[in-house]
Amino acid sequence: MSQQTEARRRFCAEPSPDVFSVVAQSLSAGGTLSKGADPATLQAALNAAFSSSEQGSTIPRTQTVNMLRELMYRTCERYLSGGYDAAELSVQAVRDQRLMVSILAIEQLTGAVAPKPVVIAATGMGATGASGEAVVRLDDARKARDKAAANAKIAAADYENVNGESKVCDAIKDKPATELTDDQKTKVEQCAARREAQTKALADQTSTAAAYEELSSLARSGGVTVATSTSATAPGGIDRADVNNVSDVGKRVQEIVAANFNDGTEVMLFCLRMLNNEAAKGASPPQQADLKKVCVDYLGESVRAQQLRQAEGVARSARIEHEGTAANFEKFWTPARQSLFADAAKRATFAADLRPMLAPSESTIADCFAAATTKAQVETCFVALSPAVQRELTR
Repeated sequence: MSQQTEARRRFCAEPSPDVFSVVAQSLSAGGTLSKGADPATLQAALNAAFSSSEQGSTIPRTQTVNMLRELMYRTCERYLSGGYDAAELSVQAVRDQRLMVSILAIEQLTGAVAPKPVVIAATGMGATGASGEAVVRLDDARKARDKAAANAKIAAADYENVNGESKVCDAIKDKPATELTDDQKTKVEQCAARREAQTKALADQTSTAAAYEELSSLARSGGVTVATSTSATAPGGIDRADVNNVSDVGKRVQEIVAANFNDGTEVMLFCLRMLNNEAAKGASPPQQADLKKVCVDYLGESVRAQQLRQAEGVARSARIEHEGTAANFEKFWTPARQSLFADAAKRATFAADLRPMLAPSESTIADCFAAATTKAQVETCFVALSPAVQRELTR
């Protein structure tokens, strides 16, 4: 008899990455082809430019998200490695869920702690010939050259206006002060100021013209410009809630931990695993029988204890409801009400006023009040009312 085997493929989805990056690239190219003076020759030119930029950022996660990311992947990893069998895998899944609820509850009480992201960006620019920035700078240099030339013309005109046809400024330029006439002395300061302004304007014209010619030469050279820049943003610190706004945090955290680890759930999970034949196959038959008996007894006691707790809860709710109803009746049974139920006409009026407040299924309660004459009879009717109607009657 041949034995058939079934092939299965199992895998675990890898944890999500800690960082992400965005890459942008661009390429431009252009070329020309022409014939020279000699028909047998060809002239070709190629221009190309490439730029690339990349930006990366970390992914901030809270404690709960980090726990889920690692815990679930490691659980799957242990299962595929043979550390867990199918039964224990389901048990561990329950444990993971309980742990997740605990951490999430504590995190919300104490404030979610998450590191702020770190962003790193790098940009690059490449261009053939004159780049856009070079064109702008060349235009600025041209404007500065033209402005300096205009200023030089104005300064020369101002000097010539003071110098006059008699060339008084040129005449007194190198003369000693003792040899100047009174008319010439009044012109000394004006001539000096105009001459200095003209000299400065000419120097500015020369420097701006030289700068323009240099930039123009570089732009026509057909060179390649390359620029790179790197920036990093790391604001640091953490995002979390203000602890001063959380009251009694320690007590609540202690209650959460106690509820998750002191409720006997781990024993129940162990028994559920041991009751699986595959999980208990390592033990001898007597040991298997003993373990199963212990677990069956434990699970049975757990069910009975749960039923008892539910019964106690129902009884406690009934007792509280009865006590509340008794307290409401004492508020209802005032001297005025006592005299009311001693009179048949007043009882009938009370029942008629009560009837619109009752549901169709409670219509007989109004008749009960109309026929009641003693405190015990009235209390029996009052107990049958809904809590809402009781509260309305005791206002």
